Amino acid sequence: MLRRRVTVEAMVLRNLVVVALAICAVAGVLTAVADKGTKDGVASVAKAKTPPAKKKAASHAFHGRTAYVTMRRLKFSPGTIHVRVGDRVVWRNRDNVGHNVTTQEDAAATSRVDLASSTIRPGGAFAYVARFAGIAHYVCTIHPTTMHATIVVSPRS
Repeated sequence: MLRRRVTVEAMVLRNLVVVALAICAVAGVLTAVADKGTKDGVASVAKAKTPPAKKKAASHAFHGRTAYVTMRRLKFSPGTIHVRVGDRVVWRNRDNVGHNVTTQEDAAATSRVDLASSTIRPGGAFAYVARFAGIAHYVCTIHPTTMHATIVVSPRS
């Protein structure tokens, strides 16, 4: 009786392995069919004719320091950042959801610090070069109850 039970269990295990291998084989075939017509698994995109690029306006050379703000666990860290005019601030999204950086409305309209990023995907970043002195409170408009911070931009001396 014991020997028969072991044999039945072995057959059930073998059948499960066979089913798992069959699923893997089907997935492989579907992947191969889906990748047909691509080079190295990456779909080729026909290059459209584009008009010649216009000359860009001269950009200002960056000569300041770079400060970093991390977005993690639905918070900005540090909560207050101090920089000077000409410095760059880089917000790095280390969360698994998208965030943005947006200046809260300044009721007195005294601050010229204006932050307005699009959604920063996980692993992405947003950079801002401070051109004007001032204090601004900013939020992630996607998570405003937990993600709020302050940027203080001092004049360059």
